[in-house]
Amino acid sequence: MNSITPRPDFNGPHHYVEHVVACLAAGYEPLAPETIEELNAALEQLPEFARRWLPPTDECDRLGIDRDIGQSIEPLSEAEQDRLLVTLRDNDLFRAAIRSLILGKVAP
Repeated sequence: MNSITPRPDFNGPHHYVEHVVACLAAGYEPLAPETIEELNAALEQLPEFARRWLPPTDECDRLGIDRDIGQSIEPLSEAEQDRLLVTLRDNDLFRAAIRSLILGKVAP
């Protein structure tokens, strides 16, 4: 695609993500998202790649976009793991909250 070729109309964020995946598979640079919906869809499916399109931090906050999406996560240290397990064992509310996060349900 060049500067005189018009941008195709994508039928929603899903089709935009299909474009990104197809371009990456073919070794081409995909078009940048033009809407928040396209950006969010790309961040959901390809967070590491789509981070390049994130706006500045203050704009992420204003738009409700998690600015940490796609960043590598450091594993917990052994002491942090032990602390987490002890808290899960001893704290009923924390255990219920973690369970609801894992299952995607609201805790009773």
